[in-house]
Amino acid sequence: MEPAGCPATRSVTPLITVAATRRSTPTRWRTSSTGRKGSNARCHREPSGENLTTLGVDLTATRIGTRYRVGDTLLLEVSAPRIPCRTFADWLGETGWVKTFTADGRPGTCLRVIEPEPVQANDPLRVGYVPDHEITVGFAFRALTTQRELLPTLAHVAALPSEERDRAQRAADG
Repeated sequence: MEPAGCPATRSVTPLITVAATRRSTPTRWRTSSTGRKGSNARCHREPSGENLTTLGVDLTATRIGTRYRVGDTLLLEVSAPRIPCRTFADWLGETGWVKTFTADGRPGTCLRVIEPEPVQANDPLRVGYVPDHEITVGFAFRALTTQRELLPTLAHVAALPSEERDRAQRAADG
């Protein structure tokens, strides 16, 4: 795993959510930063806003709640898929981007910081815990976007942010 665009050690704190993507994400979403106003080109070369990039990890197939140890000490928990938004589409200046991204079905991943520590490029990524449910980032993405009938199945996933869990519980309650 590497901090995207950050040549030196980067400290990750519990006050942020780490956004990650696979190195194989389509290049149309992984071009270098144009330095547009509002971008943080110093630490994010990727316009999709991720601050960590993985190699060889299928984040879309990762279960919500899976914990990863990055380097020796940083502990992250997969918490939700990254849902495309109009604000980001406007920043990119691409018509139809939200629909294209959603149809592709391979979102980035939001990870909650459990134990903050510095990370650096090429730090190893190790699985620390995998929950016993089958709800993956990809499944949650579909349930929250294109297959709303799946939404009630998310109600029991403790690692999801409370807003998504509450939404799922409302759907389950009918």
